[in-house]
Amino acid sequence: MSLAETYILLLVFKKFNLMKFAYMYVPLSVIIELAALALWPNESHITLNVYTVGLRWVLTGHFIAENIKEFSEISPKTLAVIAIVGWLAGLIRLTGHFKPVSDAMFNFFPAALFILAVRKDSQSVKFPSLLVKIGAEYSIYIYLFHILIR
Repeated sequence: MSLAETYILLLVFKKFNLMKFAYMYVPLSVIIELAALALWPNESHITLNVYTVGLRWVLTGHFIAENIKEFSEISPKTLAVIAIVGWLAGLIRLTGHFKPVSDAMFNFFPAALFILAVRKDSQSVKFPSLLVKIGAEYSIYIYLFHILIR
């Protein structure tokens, strides 16, 4: 359901030319999630919903897909380091230490994986054609990667 709601919001943003404003919501959603985690640490359903997490991932994926030329200029090694730092932050997050910082940094992991997957030079990697089509047309790769690691 949340994926459907997120794509409906994306369609509304596109129809009314609000994408620039929608992209501004991405960092704001991280702040909202961190504030909610600080205020209600045992209420993960408050922080893990379509408006604070799902929309962020779809908008981030859409932004990367729209600007893939610029993101393709980031070296794969740099992206790998970013992904590793995000993954380590996720491990730190599991310990409960530095929770706000590790939560924020953990978001780099799926974003870096998404950029690696859709880079112009990633055609040498064989993805199933359905995933390629969905990723290319609907920027859903980032949402799929997010589900695997969240």
